[in-house]
Order: sequence, then C-alpha cells, then structure tokens
Amino acid sequence: MATPPRRGRFQIHLSTAIVMMFVAGGIIWANVKVRPIELRPDGSLSLYAPIDRDRLSTAQFAVDLARVRYEYSIPFGTIAEDEREPDSTAEKMGTHFSSETSILGYGWPAVAVTDVTVTVVGDKARDRVDSWRAFSGYSSIVIDLFLGVVILSATCFLCEWLIRRRTARKGD
Repeated sequence: MATPPRRGRFQIHLSTAIVMMFVAGGIIWANVKVRPIELRPDGSLSLYAPIDRDRLSTAQFAVDLARVRYEYSIPFGTIAEDEREPDSTAEKMGTHFSSETSILGYGWPAVAVTDVTVTVVGDKARDRVDSWRAFSGYSSIVIDLFLGVVILSATCFLCEWLIRRRTARKGD
C-alpha cells in the first residue's frame, strides 16, 4: 500500500473547517452578546469596563435634582389641585419616583464598548437623563482578537491531531 502524499502546510480537513466555523460563531456570539454590568453602591463596577465617571456623576446629580424637585412639588393636604405648578415634576412623573442606571458591555473576555443610560422612572413617564457610549481603547479589542485566534488555533490543532491519530490506528 502506497503512503498518501504529505499534506500542505495550511491544508486542513473539511471536518476541521466545519468545527472551526462553529467555534468562530461561538466567539462572535460571545463578543456581540450584551453583558449587563452592575454599578455597586461604592461606585465600582462588577466587571472592568470603560465608563466616563464625570459624565456618570453629572447624570446622577441631575437625577438627584429631579428627585428634589419631585419631593418639593408634591402638594400638601391644604394646597388645592389647581394651585399646583402645571409643569412640575410630580405632575409629569406621577406618584412614584425612582431612577435607573443601565450599564451594558460588549466584548469577551474584555469589555470593549459600554452603553450607559441614566433614566428617571415614574408612574406616568420615563425620562432619559443621559445616554452615552464609552470605548475602552484598542487594548481590549487586541485582547479579544488574540484570545479568539488562540481558541481557533487550538481547535484546529486538536481536530487535526485527532484525525491523524485515528488514521494512524487504522493503518496498523
């Protein structure tokens, strides 16, 4: 039996290419999937992510200002309905008032882009205080890209090694 010709350096089996396609799809999915990031009470984040701290504190100050306006625009029992200021925060927002800070990260394993939205929420309305996108720089993208290439290379090496091993066993 003649030995088969040696494979070219970058030539891989079709089954390896199919497995690598699914692994690449998983890596892309992990990078574009939204990852919610928690803002802790001490101001730290649950994951390392780019965020503009000055803009966040300005937005939170605007929320606090809206809260003060809300609390002082609620009429006491002696004030009639028609004496209230018509464009007050209490009229616009309703009887309950709270705020939400939504921080969503994109990228795996390093968060490369963060979407931040600060919203005032009431019974009657939602009012966006501020919304912005923060970019961490190219270091996170390089980390994500490097890890993706390492995972794909390891997958290719493992699949080809298993195929060569199976072929060697059949030949014996």
